[in-house]
Amino acid sequence: MGTPIDCDQPLQEYGPDCILCTPSLFVPGKTPKIMKVVFHDIIRCPSAREDPPNNVLFTLEQWSGNPCSWSDPNPATYLVSFQVGPLFSQAFLINQFNLDYFFVTLLQPTCIVSPIPNEAICADYQGTGGHMHYWWEPDDVPRILACDMALVTTPGALFDRTPAADGGQVIKLANPIDHSNILVKVSP
Repeated sequence: MGTPIDCDQPLQEYGPDCILCTPSLFVPGKTPKIMKVVFHDIIRCPSAREDPPNNVLFTLEQWSGNPCSWSDPNPATYLVSFQVGPLFSQAFLINQFNLDYFFVTLLQPTCIVSPIPNEAICADYQGTGGHMHYWWEPDDVPRILACDMALVTTPGALFDRTPAADGGQVIKLANPIDHSNILVKVSP
């Protein structure tokens, strides 16, 4: 389970507005400069050189020339990209050998909603199945809950999030030492 909570991380910064979404994915003036991405349940194809990076947190930055695109600014092992366009939206995960583990293109002018299912198949890609979950934290909810409200005070605390049926999310905070958990439902 989970992504480490960094209490020293600054609160969310905002970039130029992404106005391609209809209805808008972001409140005016609140398009995130930083987006977080995690891939879950991608299955390794027989021809793959390595296992897919399931449950690994990727931090993407908004492109300077395109406020509706985010990618990893320092791709060491994997290149992750999330792009919203007027005719289509797409997301992908490519390893250092330029081989795809995750790929999806949605032919629609609206923004895609998380989680996004993987369209990659083993005949053409290194991974199949699974989904990508993305989020931005205008309120840095896990950090505020764990650090500022001290709901989990143990160093190394972890969090995970799951989309809720009403469009909100359930945030799980976990103490890796005593294995205790706290679930917090955040409404949209």
